[in-house]
Amino acid sequence: MIILFVEVTLEQIEAQISMSSVSNPYDNAKAESFFKTLKQEEVYLKEYESFADAEANLAVFIEEVYNLKRLHSSLGYLPPAEFEATYASPSRS
Repeated sequence: MIILFVEVTLEQIEAQISMSSVSNPYDNAKAESFFKTLKQEEVYLKEYESFADAEANLAVFIEEVYNLKRLHSSLGYLPPAEFEATYASPSRS
């Protein structure tokens, strides 16, 4: 059931699943880096009372800290939201 939901959701946003060959971790490096950051800066620092509590806290961390405040070296030390606003604006040609 959940696999079908994920597949439908991916199709709706026109995303493609990417799989690297066996023993080639590089496709997954960005995801691994994100989850390392998520665990170190959020998960390991809190004691969640329930799954719903964890889900709510993780959403706040991702939206308010990771995307809006946390500086990313790969984006020129800008938060993702600022990077996108700067480089995806229609005034840049």
